[in-house]
Amino acid sequence: MKNVRKEAQKVNLLKPVSFPDSPEGDCFGKEYSSHDKDCSLCADIETCAIKYQEFLQKKKNQFEKEAYPLDMSDFEGVSMKKIEILIKKYQDSGQPASMAEFIELIASLAKTQDTLAVTEWIKRKLPLSDLYIKDGYIYAGKNSSN
Repeated sequence: MKNVRKEAQKVNLLKPVSFPDSPEGDCFGKEYSSHDKDCSLCADIETCAIKYQEFLQKKKNQFEKEAYPLDMSDFEGVSMKKIEILIKKYQDSGQPASMAEFIELIASLAKTQDTLAVTEWIKRKLPLSDLYIKDGYIYAGKNSSN
């Protein structure tokens, strides 16, 4: 007896693969580690890794919507001259700005929450300005103790 041939399905290789969400309680695409024993024994390790990558991308996109990305600091909008004028006003009023206030000011101008990046920016820019740090406060003008 003759076998009936089925027509071969055409596969579009340019279309990205999409996986359905995993059922409740299944670890597929929710937890992935190439070093984990269960993952190394699983037959779906490659597809699970792709699904896990999609999961992490969704999580990253959600985080970036809620807060400004930490590695996307924009120090172009920070003017040291304007900061010097503001620090001088604080100093003239008798209440100099603290280092924490100074970091917060620059972070808000740079639209970042990355205090390490702000601190590094201050280390580079402070010697080039008329500002100096003394006893945890920022002062404008030349440091008389140097």
